[in-house]
Amino acid sequence: MKRVALFRGSFNPPHREEVRVVRLLAERFDEVRIVPTGCDGNQISGEVQPHHRAAMADMAFASVPGVVVDLSDLEDGCSRSAEEWERRLPDAEVWHVLASRQLPSAQAGTASGDEHFWSECRRCVVIEEPNAKPRLNLPAARVSDAGSGRESG
Repeated sequence: MKRVALFRGSFNPPHREEVRVVRLLAERFDEVRIVPTGCDGNQISGEVQPHHRAAMADMAFASVPGVVVDLSDLEDGCSRSAEEWERRLPDAEVWHVLASRQLPSAQAGTASGDEHFWSECRRCVVIEEPNAKPRLNLPAARVSDAGSGRESG
């Protein structure tokens, strides 16, 4: 089964650190899928237009082998849930990429509101430290969750 790192974000614009993270992910996964998110209804006047964000994502990540830029959320003006993404990639082992700065709010129960994401999904955490290269926290071994038939980690 193909292992896919699903990296969702605004990428408005993509920055150097994100490209470095994608290069790290590409070393460990069969595919890295970059998903610029669509408008959530709170679009600010003057925000970069979706077609410009699409072009920036293509330019930023095109040189990284194994990367697919998926513009479906951007084109549809939405931000699909983790569960929806897993349904869209049924033949893949999907790993959701998140930044370590997102974890404190997750522990407080305010980060995602996506119950499936926090209870069922495989997650790869990008460890961000001041003045250091980003690194990945990717569980080496996984334990089966007998109740759901899914792996937990």
